Amino acid sequence: MEIYCKHKFKATHHLSLLYDSPCNQPHEHNWLIEVWVKGEPEQGIIVDFNKLKETLASYENKDLNVTIANPTAENFALEIQSRIDQAISKKARVRVWETDDCYAETD
Repeated sequence: MEIYCKHKFKATHHLSLLYDSPCNQPHEHNWLIEVWVKGEPEQGIIVDFNKLKETLASYENKDLNVTIANPTAENFALEIQSRIDQAISKKARVRVWETDDCYAETD
């Protein structure tokens, strides 16, 4: 069985790319994070949705550079996956939408 959760929020970041890019300047995105967790239900649930939402909400209205060295969509997805995996003791799959057209996804 699999559960799904999504969360939308605003957060800022800037990248440290080795070439000239507008992404190297601080800017804000309307992020969409999607999370999938597979498992067998225990007491009727795979994971408490509140634990997922608490983890995702911790990034709202933040500067991602404070917690992630180079917060690309790829690194952000890995960061979220690691924090969720620790919080729920299960492997999550995470998709981070940086724009309506572009996302990074973990395995």
